[in-house]
Amino acid sequence: MRQTCLGKSTETVKTLTHPSRVRVARRLHAPPRDGRWRKSRSGYGLGDVAVRPCWSSECFSKVFRKRGESMERKATAVWRGDVKSGQGSLSTESAVLKETQFSFRTRFENGIGTNPEELLAAAHAGCFAMALSAQLGMANFTARRLDVTATITLERVGEHHAVTKSHLDLSAQVPGATRQAFDAAVKAAEIGCPVSKLFRAAISVDAHLDAASAAT
Repeated sequence: MRQTCLGKSTETVKTLTHPSRVRVARRLHAPPRDGRWRKSRSGYGLGDVAVRPCWSSECFSKVFRKRGESMERKATAVWRGDVKSGQGSLSTESAVLKETQFSFRTRFENGIGTNPEELLAAAHAGCFAMALSAQLGMANFTARRLDVTATITLERVGEHHAVTKSHLDLSAQVPGATRQAFDAAVKAAEIGCPVSKLFRAAISVDAHLDAASAAT
């Protein structure tokens, strides 16, 4: 009996017995009663499989590989003037940010507006929260609430500035979760979060599991 991933997505993934082929089945959440998939027109079928729900990056990467698909998100920056007295604006494709101002003062002092590091912190916190929710789901837990704060450190390295750290503070309410299962999910999310993979920086997590919520 071979175990394979089945993603909770519009299109779900199964591994073929033929090593060079991957077949994508739509909304297929359990094997036939006899445990065998019939031959497809291509002549390749699925052997005996045990199916488990899966939100793993491997599962989703197979879905994207199916047609060479990828996701793209866009943001636009406009800057006018020199670096210290100039002004910039940021806009996102979703229009959540629309000509949001940023400047030297908003980045290195306390001016009104946003800055790249603040946006990186938001991206990392949001990505990690979703990744952790997925990992907990794989362990059959559903988070009641995940509070994540990301702190990005920008410092001078040699002649230039660099983002050197991203620290995540997590407070979680996860009914029924054991500390061992929770820690394993946190570690997997820390490593697997796509934004974590983007950073060339030290990433750390302080995770607190609410004991009262875990007991319920």
